[in-house]
Amino acid sequence: MRTPVEAGRQAVSVTRSIPAPIGGWDTQSPAAAMPPTSASLLDNFIPRPGYVELRKGSFLQASAIAQGAPHTLMTWAGPTGDKLLAAAGTSIYDVTTVVTNPAALYSAASSDAWQYTGFANAAGNWIVAVNGADTPIKYDGTSVTTTGFSYAGAPPPAFTPADLSLIMAHKRRLHMGENNSLRVWFAAAVDAIAGAVGLLDLGPVFSKGGVLACMGTTSLNFGTALDDFAVYVTTKGQIAVYQGDDPSDATNWSLVGVYDVGYPLGARSLVKYGSDLAILTTDGVIPLSQALKLDRAQDNAVALTQKIRPSFQMAAADNAPGTPGWQAILYPKGTLAIVNVPYSPAQQYVQNVQTGAWCRFTGLDATCWAIANNTAYFASGANVYQWDVGADDAGVTITYDLAGAWSTYRTPGQKRFSLLRPLMNTVSWIAPAVEMDINFQLSVPVATPTVTDVSQLTAHARYDWSSVAGIGFVGAPRMRVQINAIPQTAIAVDSGDVDELVTGDGFSLVSADPVPVVPFQLTSFDVVFESGGVL
Repeated sequence: MRTPVEAGRQAVSVTRSIPAPIGGWDTQSPAAAMPPTSASLLDNFIPRPGYVELRKGSFLQASAIAQGAPHTLMTWAGPTGDKLLAAAGTSIYDVTTVVTNPAALYSAASSDAWQYTGFANAAGNWIVAVNGADTPIKYDGTSVTTTGFSYAGAPPPAFTPADLSLIMAHKRRLHMGENNSLRVWFAAAVDAIAGAVGLLDLGPVFSKGGVLACMGTTSLNFGTALDDFAVYVTTKGQIAVYQGDDPSDATNWSLVGVYDVGYPLGARSLVKYGSDLAILTTDGVIPLSQALKLDRAQDNAVALTQKIRPSFQMAAADNAPGTPGWQAILYPKGTLAIVNVPYSPAQQYVQNVQTGAWCRFTGLDATCWAIANNTAYFASGANVYQWDVGADDAGVTITYDLAGAWSTYRTPGQKRFSLLRPLMNTVSWIAPAVEMDINFQLSVPVATPTVTDVSQLTAHARYDWSSVAGIGFVGAPRMRVQINAIPQTAIAVDSGDVDELVTGDGFSLVSADPVPVVPFQLTSFDVVFESGGVL
């Protein structure tokens, strides 16, 4: 019996070369019109200029935290280095160094959903944090204590410091949002981390009601000179932008405007994006500089998440605004923007900020993230992990999976695909599983974990052909890679396996890398098929 290809008017063997998905994960373009550098699936591969690479793994930084899962990681920026704090349950822990069952620095909280800001004055460097349930706290690099605020204006509105749930620093002054309200309390004195506060009531400014969801600062040019502006965002997606230094001085504080975006996804929905400020909303990740120029209906056109809009909006629908776990951070060392999506388990939508290309991380069930000493950390379970180190996730094998762009390969009609080779620069023992997906149907190649050979970590060009099978009008190359995990080893502070990242003031962030980083770059695929002509 003749196959559909054999029944065609011709049978010609054709070889086509297609680029690796350096354009990133794309769920916005119709499958039939997907750019050739895009991918319909890009899990744990990071798109770089000219190639894609494997994301690195994670290492156990702090384990067996007594109060369970941390929901806040805070970075204290000192004069000679950073410290990392984890808030879990009623307690706050110092997890700057690798530690098991860390001792609590503070154990009088009723919520671990802290919002914090770094602050420096003549007295030192501080973290100042609020959670909407407890007296605000401060941390000086050694100890956590409460800090007091009071209102002495007339007539005195009801003011309870424990109700403060949002905080930011703007032009040497703390601004603190009140829980479930549109009121902002600001430090009466510059450089103060305690004492008198004044009231900025934003109720008359926001026409759609709601309560404050998040706030931050941005550097923009509103037709005058470049300046820092205060930004307040409500749960209804309204943004108020103010210019000035002192909200108590009408000559030094003015409303620039009120703007509409999608509903913000949580208190950690703002992330510095260069001089800009990006906002996680139900419409996508929107740069503030663009949102202020356009109507909300046009936000999708300028969203940083435009290429993954369907996936992002589905994630926002599945994990409604206010769901704990939504967070965005910039990771400068990796030139990445990481958006934590609180599925169960959590995923991360990750953008290469140099190229704008997106990918997805799986296997990192993170509740929160932080950057300390240029290193990324996340919390999961009763542990804190360092990310972007080694070749497995604390002993768990990482699955790398990609499906390239759908293509007719410039050949109409049906085709019988027979051979596929990825053009890679990697070690000899990596054994990717490859196949061709056909006619917009994704399948899952079976990847056998490759055992790490630490004696062979020098990369070289690889051009290995693999047999594939499939008949269809369009195809897409599919690749899966797994690297077999090596058990983590116990480390000592004086071990040769330990990397001391920062020293100063008698502390350091230390890590171990028992599973070496595996070099891997994928630049393109070659596909061989037999054309059956136009049927």
